[in-house]
Amino acid sequence: MLAAALAFGATHARAEDAAGGAMDVPALWKKNCASCHGEDGKAQTKAGKSKKVQDLTNPEVRAKFDRDRMIKSTKDGMKSEDGKELMKPYGEKLSDAEIAALIDYIVNTLK
Repeated sequence: MLAAALAFGATHARAEDAAGGAMDVPALWKKNCASCHGEDGKAQTKAGKSKKVQDLTNPEVRAKFDRDRMIKSTKDGMKSEDGKELMKPYGEKLSDAEIAALIDYIVNTLK
């Protein structure tokens, strides 16, 4: 059973980059997202707590997921109504394929 779960996770944690090569999505997550969102998506990090980042595993938060909006927010960053940066933009740092893979990782893996 554990082996099946690990195989499932490994299968869904890989994506292809623009050149068709394998992309290590968990490593991308850890490098670019985990400092605020946490490795588990619960945002129980110092930065996550100070910025009041939402727990991406919370069913109420997950019910509001909109893949296109999440991709746009990741590319363009997020600001509060008063203009304060909530999340820096990643559109110049990550490719469209990497951003899409990260969003799919949130939706399909962080539960």
